Amino acid sequence: ADLIGYPQLRARLEALGGTNPQLMNRIGLMGVREAKLLVHRRTGMLGRNIRVQSYSARNVVVEARTPYAGFVEYGTRPHVITPNARKALRFAASASGRRLTGTPRTGAAVVFAKRVNHPGTKPYPYLTPGMKKAAEGIGGEIVKTWNESA
Repeated sequence: ADLIGYPQLRARLEALGGTNPQLMNRIGLMGVREAKLLVHRRTGMLGRNIRVQSYSARNVVVEARTPYAGFVEYGTRPHVITPNARKALRFAASASGRRLTGTPRTGAAVVFAKRVNHPGTKPYPYLTPGMKKAAEGIGGEIVKTWNESA
């Protein structure tokens, strides 16, 4: 996430003796909390896999460790789906006949297709807004550190 004014803040903190690794860790943990509050839930797996990967005196890395995390954050463009292992795709004809995994329920009407034009998915940003909100929320602590080191 790009935060406006962060390079200037970092330069000032370095001039005052460097940033505090614990402060960066707190920013990361607050970002994780905010991202978990913002993430759209279906199974809860994406929310459970948001965590602080690493932190140092200069930066913090927050990651979402699911294969589809980027698709939720940024959305997808329209694309064509074709079968890989079989001759045709098979899916439930209606939403009520579909399980959470996507497989049809027993006795539900199914549709077979050689290809499907997927319209793409809308983005639901959670990580970037969560980190921005965390950085705004920790502003008081940054000012306190700033004032103590001056």
